[in-house]
Amino acid sequence: SAFGVTVATGALAGAASGAIMTGTLSGTLKGAAFGAISAGVAYGIGEQFGHAGSIFGKNVKAGQAFIKATAHGLSRGVISMAQGGTFKSGFASGFSSSFFSPGTTLGGDGAGGFTLRTTIAGVVGGTASEIGGGKFANGAVSGAFVHMFNAEAGGSVAMNRKRQALLAGAKDGHLTLNEANTWYIYGRGKTLLVDGTRLKYELTGEVTAKGNYRANIIGDDWVVYGQVTVSSQNGGVFEDIYGFEMHGSPIRDFLTIIGRSVAGSPGTPYIIRPVYDGSWKNQ
Repeated sequence: SAFGVTVATGALAGAASGAIMTGTLSGTLKGAAFGAISAGVAYGIGEQFGHAGSIFGKNVKAGQAFIKATAHGLSRGVISMAQGGTFKSGFASGFSSSFFSPGTTLGGDGAGGFTLRTTIAGVVGGTASEIGGGKFANGAVSGAFVHMFNAEAGGSVAMNRKRQALLAGAKDGHLTLNEANTWYIYGRGKTLLVDGTRLKYELTGEVTAKGNYRANIIGDDWVVYGQVTVSSQNGGVFEDIYGFEMHGSPIRDFLTIIGRSVAGSPGTPYIIRPVYDGSWKNQ
């Protein structure tokens, strides 16, 4: 699925660059086709040789970076020829943007960092292309593609960064669905504390055997908590297990099956414990 998303994104990016550079429908369509091919090839090379490896990467050997850069250079050279350019300029842009890649940490994890790194790769690729006798614009697009769909889109790099961010976010007192599902897969069953004061609910009218109340969480938090038990003494939400257990209710079990498929498997059920004294800050 990651490869499919990469190819589709490459097609969209290629179509945009084709439209900007040619201003024609045929240029847009050609850009989409070559964008899909470029993204798929760059991603595949990254999967084979490592997505983040460049001469500036930590614990990356120069030989490894050279081999991967050569693979990018060869692929971009062939693509350049197919687009009517020269092999030399395509190779230069592909090799340089990979070998001198700014990595995936410069500028931070936000959109600004992504834009900065991609721009640097584009400038490197464009400069190398022009030195090789090609056009700066073509080399810049080539360099940007190599970076976006190799270093930035790498499964072992980007997905790990996203996972770590979600695991950290799961501890901030407010649990989103992505954070809850990530903790289900990687949290090893450890209890999560959440800020109970942020949970809003409405009572269903049902009373439990112990005299407490059943309630539905309202707002965006419903997708994580659904129906909960509320204390009749202080109105606090009781802890519950996040684990996609079946309840014997056709509609509820159907939603549970969907939720489990979204979260992925296998996972480990864990307790979500709402607290009202701020102790979630210490987990």
